[in-house]
Amino acid sequence: MGTTICAAGLLASGQLALVNVGDSRAYLWHEGALSRLTKDHSVTADLIERGELREEEAAQHLYYGVLTRALGVAPDVEIDRRTIAVEMGDRVLLCSDGLFNELSSDEIARAVKEAKEPAAIVDALIERANAEGGRDNISVVVAEVAA
Repeated sequence: MGTTICAAGLLASGQLALVNVGDSRAYLWHEGALSRLTKDHSVTADLIERGELREEEAAQHLYYGVLTRALGVAPDVEIDRRTIAVEMGDRVLLCSDGLFNELSSDEIARAVKEAKEPAAIVDALIERANAEGGRDNISVVVAEVAA
């Protein structure tokens, strides 16, 4: 059995430290725009990166959801890690595939824009993902960079 992980923390320097393995994702809401911070570790993500598959075709691919990296399936695993600059008021969103398999990036961005508080964003995203079918577990964390 294996699992995915995506974790973030604010460093004393004011930068965001981020680690991930698998297909749990991190996004950054900065100045009214949502950007994806992580790369999925899956067969279809690799095919898309190599230009052998279009992103809109991935969900119908035979190997959709098949991970190339996960925690617990081998003694060692390569973990992606990075630090990024963040500013006061930025929001960091961590989520499982149960969210982004149901909602597009545009739908996620709309929920982040519409809700005023992080908890309200989480509630709205989970509600919307469940309304779209909620076929997998839906995990969402939203944090706002503050003083």
